[in-house]
Amino acid sequence: MLPVPAAAQTSPLSGLWIAIDDGFPALVGAGILVPTEEILHVSPDGRAESRLLSINGFETHYMCATGWGCSDMLAVREAVAEMNGGSLVFRNRQATAEAGKITQSLQSFAAGLTVIASSPQWVASFEADGNRLRLETASQTRIFARIDPEHLNRLRAALQPLSVSYAVHWRCFLSNATANNAAFDPVGGPRRAPPGWLGDYTNTALTLHRYEILASTPTQDDDMAKSMPELAKAATMQVTNSVLGAAVNWPKTVQDKLRYRAPVFAAYTIAKTGDDAIALQGARKLDPNFAGTGISSGGMEALAKVVRGYETDSEIRNLFCLDLKDPPEPRAGFFPFRGVQLPK
Repeated sequence: MLPVPAAAQTSPLSGLWIAIDDGFPALVGAGILVPTEEILHVSPDGRAESRLLSINGFETHYMCATGWGCSDMLAVREAVAEMNGGSLVFRNRQATAEAGKITQSLQSFAAGLTVIASSPQWVASFEADGNRLRLETASQTRIFARIDPEHLNRLRAALQPLSVSYAVHWRCFLSNATANNAAFDPVGGPRRAPPGWLGDYTNTALTLHRYEILASTPTQDDDMAKSMPELAKAATMQVTNSVLGAAVNWPKTVQDKLRYRAPVFAAYTIAKTGDDAIALQGARKLDPNFAGTGISSGGMEALAKVVRGYETDSEIRNLFCLDLKDPPEPRAGFFPFRGVQLPK
């Protein structure tokens, strides 16, 4: 455990911060990283971690088995964060134990670009009523916005029902979804105010995303795992997933996974067809004890609106930026890694 100075006991940085400059998104767009965001997490006592957030968060077990790390929000650097006048100082900087398990060179490269790894001291300023943090050195400018962890989970889940590329659509959607939050103004993008039904939709998307993560967990009795060494190894790995929390009961068998697949099947069947009877019949073939999705009527209406209208409804297409074909180019002044030799 890192020693915490008395002066750091009430850190104004306390909370979860997501980078909103173009650093990691540009690396994703260039094919260097899987869809990833940089997270700065600071505890009330000043303990700080730089984390690599896998945006879609589906393949945590597989990433663990193949050397990318064993968490969807992988802590890679830690320090004690102290505000000293107009400076932010990271004391006792070091790699985390989790970082030591990484064998993928691109993930190690990303870990070295994080704010704690990059410099021990930054000129710091708070903006947007303390909810945006601008950090500067002679060669870099980093910008972070404070975000509630559960709200971040809801936004991460929002693209899943559409089966679109996170590399292309995520940042543009984030721009729209946070258009009413001044802290996120530098994120760029269209900044179209989100519709009133977005909250119901993201709550529903997160519920389904949690089921789908569990339903996609590799298990040793899965026929695919028997023929694929990577999946067989993944089925034995211990991981953490921020979407599910620490107390998650991971499926051990294919039958366990079917139990989580049932509400997903039911919800999408109802959303697409409006036929509750067919949804119930199909769900009970997966789980004979299925009793319901647990999704509110408002949430189901919002899900139906999206899955039925995403091809033709301009409001939905604009919200999720469905007309984008490629990731946006980095903006001048918002790509902080200009002096870094990027891997090919």
